[in-house]
Formats: sequence, C-alpha cells, structure tokens
Amino acid sequence: MKTFFRNTLFLRLSTVIVILISLLIMFLFATGLKAKSYKINSDITKLYMGDSHVRYAVNDNLLKHSLNLGNSSESLYFSYFKLRQTVKNNPNIQELNLGFSCHNISEYYDDYIFGKYSNSVTPNYFYILPFDEQLKMMKRDFKRVLPRLVHVLKSGINSWFNKNTFEGGYDNLFTDVMPVKASMDERLNLQYYSNGTLHSFSSLNLIYLDKIVKLCKEKNVNLIVINTPMHPYYQAKVPKKFVEKYNSIVSSKNLKVMDLTRLELPENCYQPDGDLVLEEGATETTKEIVRLKNQPTNY
Repeated sequence: MKTFFRNTLFLRLSTVIVILISLLIMFLFATGLKAKSYKINSDITKLYMGDSHVRYAVNDNLLKHSLNLGNSSESLYFSYFKLRQTVKNNPNIQELNLGFSCHNISEYYDDYIFGKYSNSVTPNYFYILPFDEQLKMMKRDFKRVLPRLVHVLKSGINSWFNKNTFEGGYDNLFTDVMPVKASMDERLNLQYYSNGTLHSFSSLNLIYLDKIVKLCKEKNVNLIVINTPMHPYYQAKVPKKFVEKYNSIVSSKNLKVMDLTRLELPENCYQPDGDLVLEEGATETTKEIVRLKNQPTNY
C-alpha cells in the first residue's frame, strides 16, 4: 500500500513538474516570438486576412503593396489578435481586406477555436494571444492539458526555427481536380448543419467581427470584406437563414463588400468542395481584385 501511494505521489509530482517546465518554456517562446513577429516590409499598405478562402484565392504576388496573411481554419477570433499586433507594429497599414462569408457566422467555426478540432488549430496561435486568452484556452481543455501543452510547445519550436505558424500566406498548389457534388454537399453539411438541423450563429466570431471593425476605425484602416468565389451549385445551397443574417450584418455595420461570388469561373478553377479555388482560380480571382481596386465604386 505504501508503495502504491508513493508511486501515485511521484506521478502527480512528475506531472506538476512537467507542466511547470512546459509553462516556463512557453513563456520564453512567447516573449521571444512577440519580439520578432509582426514586422512586415514598410512598402506593404494592404493586408488580406481570413481563413483558407483568402489564403487560396488571393495571390499577393500579383498585387502591389499587398500581403496575404490568410491561414487555414482561421476564425475572426484569431484574425483579430493577429491584426491588432500587426497594425500596432506597422503604421504603414492603410487597408484591411478581410475574408467574410456566410460560413464565417456559423457556430461550426467554434469547434476550431475551443471545440473538437481546436487541437489542430489553436496551438498555432497560442503565442499571439493575450495571457488571459491563453488561460482560457488551457482551462477549456484541462482534462487533456498535457497533450495540449505538447502541441503548443511543438508550435513554438516550429515558429522559433521556421516561419511563424500563425502567419499564413498565399499557398495554393491545388491543380487538376474538379468540383464534385457529393463533396460540396458534405462541405455544406459540415458548415451549416448538425444531424440535419441548422447550426446557430457563432456569437464568438460575431463579437470579434465587431472588434475588428472598431480596431480598423481606431487605427484609420480602411476595412473591406471579401466574399470569395463559390461554385454555383454550392452557393445555391447556402441556407437562406445564413444569407439573410450575412446581409443584415453587412447592412447594419455599413461594411464595404467586395463580392467575388459574382465572378464566373470555369469548373476547373474550383476544388472538389466548391467553396475554395485552385491555383488557376486564384489567378483569375486576383485579376478581378485588381480590376475592382481600379474601379472602387463597383463594391
């Protein structure tokens, strides 16, 4: 019995020590990464931010004075903290082009922040979050705190020795595939339904949309929201509830919208799920952005 208690005590003490050491290393990473992050070239005046829709659709190599910071599965929650520090360290930023479509207001996105998919996403952003948000992230998944610490530490190592994992950027190497109705239906079901019932709206993403709007006003940054291209089959099946809510938000907040869903792209420009474009689709989308930027009254 004494051996059992001794072993149990040893395991608990070992766990505590591992957690404390991990927290110390994470603190050092956070301090170092914040010191070296967020600084971009002084000739960049326009940012493109958002999730994979922006990351895959906007080729910033074809745009002047522009930088794509879009990242896969990036919620508006994470975009806000990334933007806040970026504009703080780069007074040259004059314009933010923010990916914002109907799927961004669906509560399915919450699973990528604190839910079942968060372990593959949130560790990449851990070091850019304020301390109180870091604590929330750990508390919400305390039963799996050790695996979460491992993911966070790996992210810190990758960011320290390579490109920061939260930065994102244009990265579209998808070619030679076509949109598939079954894949589009699956995508729509993920984004808008749960067991056949429509999702609610994401209160968290809506809160941080408000924060982004307010931040842009405070920093005198021109905000434009981008609704990226969608395959006609996919677009026609977006639930009316979300379309109406999206339009209501845009109207009530008086947002400038660059609606790229109007862009007619051939079938070979879309990925199988219908709401993301291939490399060729990104080229055509970016050309349309250039055209609209030269005729700003069009959006």
